[in-house]
Amino acid sequence: MHTLYFIPGLGADERLFSKLKLPGYKKKFIKWLVPKENESLPHYAKRLSAQIDSSKSFSLIGVSFGGMLAVEMSKFLKPKKIFLISSAKTNRELPASIHPFRYFPVYNFLPESMLQSAAVFNKNQFGIKNKEEEKLFSDMLLSCPKGYLQSAMQMILEWRNTSYPDNLIHIHGGKDRFFPIYKIKDPIVIPNGTHFMPYNSSNEVEKIILKELKK
Repeated sequence: MHTLYFIPGLGADERLFSKLKLPGYKKKFIKWLVPKENESLPHYAKRLSAQIDSSKSFSLIGVSFGGMLAVEMSKFLKPKKIFLISSAKTNRELPASIHPFRYFPVYNFLPESMLQSAAVFNKNQFGIKNKEEEKLFSDMLLSCPKGYLQSAMQMILEWRNTSYPDNLIHIHGGKDRFFPIYKIKDPIVIPNGTHFMPYNSSNEVEKIILKELKK
């Protein structure tokens, strides 16, 4: 049976994918590792890839930060398909709003609890629509390994990828406020989708994945 490996976004875990059923496929979820000091995104992707059995047929599904990791994994693995959801496949697709943090990395000087609170406070930016989603978002953030948020932010800011494989399918929300749609090249657009759409637009996301897997 073909296996789908899911890589969640920054501050998220496998609960982000809980509404994606995808019948007929085996599902496995990548678990976060504690980042090493000054670890690069490609190096972190290599370490995470130890959780993937590449001897059997598989595809990668990555959301946000997880999508960037999937792009890096595709450089040394041979997935049948690579699905990016609410993500960026090159550094050119990253939002301009994060650029100042490359020169002023204030996140390194803030307590992790403050970063978690700031993310929840800015829930609208992530497409959180109700109390249930807000609780899930908050619970996932609190479950992250210690030091993970700061390290992951540094990896994203220092990422300089310019290439991606032909078998990559990029699914993006027309109302994604975190990664604006105008910066994304050749996406499959879910018009009302937000950054949180693997959870709150799961039916639309699932239909696209199943259709592309059957091609």
